[in-house]
Order: sequence, then structure tokens, then C-alpha cells
Amino acid sequence: MTIDLPVCYRPPVTGRSGALVVLEGISGSGKSTLSGLLAQRLGAEVLHVIPNPLAGLIGYVNDHGGTLTQFAFHLAGLLDGADSARRALVSGSLVADRWTGSVVVNHAAVNQLDLEVAAAQFAPYLGYLPRADLTVYLETSEKEIRHRMETRPARPATDRFLVRRPQLLPRVQELYRRFAATDPTGIAISTDGRSPDELTEEIHALLEVRRAQPR
Repeated sequence: MTIDLPVCYRPPVTGRSGALVVLEGISGSGKSTLSGLLAQRLGAEVLHVIPNPLAGLIGYVNDHGGTLTQFAFHLAGLLDGADSARRALVSGSLVADRWTGSVVVNHAAVNQLDLEVAAAQFAPYLGYLPRADLTVYLETSEKEIRHRMETRPARPATDRFLVRRPQLLPRVQELYRRFAATDPTGIAISTDGRSPDELTEEIHALLEVRRAQPR
């Protein structure tokens, strides 16, 4: 259920000429690499949610903020991403590296909340977001994720947080699987043993099928 926002808080009415493709998955699943490749294929822009400079505060907020503070921070990042996405979609397509699923899943995992409880807190505001044409949930084995996190030369904030709390990793993966099952725009694909080019081709084909379907 979404809330009826006062006019001054509603998103601006803009045109939309391109597709919104979302890549979801735990840190290390390949979202950033695939976002770049898919954007090249589509002639699209790439949007990282939560974007910089907010992304640099994720570790601090998760370590020091209370549950409500974390919720407000991640909601602000998601809404900021929605504003950026809406502007980009006026003139072309957009590939989003993370979207609602990542925000809800990580909030639930860090605060040891039931997924349904976390999702319900964000639900009233989701009408502000542009609807994705396709959301791809990247499924990667725990062994492969740990290997990628340990060998990446520059670890993002989410990697560093999971390395400090290794017990969270399997829980986050399970929460992603559960969230994906509730997403009407979502499709899950396995990334283990597959090259970025192979995955890009599959995602592009899935998008073409989705675009051909009546709305």
C-alpha cells in the first residue's frame, strides 16, 4: 500500500523513452561489471543506488545508526536514485545497479528483521519510483562471493561490512531469493561459471522478450 503524497512531494510528471533494467544481488555478484556491459549494449546510462557521495556513508550508518536512522538513510538514497532515474529515462534507457530489493534486503539483514517487516516500512514510498521493465537477480554461490570479496583490489563499503560480519552473507543471499520471488518484474539467473559477456547476452534477450509482451 502506497501513501497519497501531497502534491509538492509527488514525483514530477516526465516522459519515458527508454527501458529501466535493474540488476540486483549481493555485493560481489557482478552487478557493476554487467551494468557497464549492458549499458554499452543498450546505449544506456548506468545508475548506482545508493549513489555517491551517499554510498561512502553506508558503513558508518550501519555501524553507528539506529534502525530508524538506517531506514531514513536508505530511503533517502533510494528516492534520490528514483529522481536520477526519472531524469535519465526521459531521453533513453537506464541500467540500475541495485534498486528496491537491495535496500530492503540489506536493511532487514543488518537489523535482523523479518523480510516482510522491512519491506512493509518501505512499501508506502515505492510509488515514487519508476517501474522497472526487467529486474535481474544475480545468484552467486557463497564460495564464489567470498573469493571475489577477498581478491578485489578496492573493496566497496558493502564488501567491507560483510567481511566484518561474515555470518550475514548466507542470510543476505536467502533474503534476496525470497524478495525475488515477490517481484513481478524479477527473473533470477545463476552467474557461477559464466562469463560477463554470456550473462549480458542472456539479460539482453530477456529484456527483448519482456519488451515484446503487452503491458
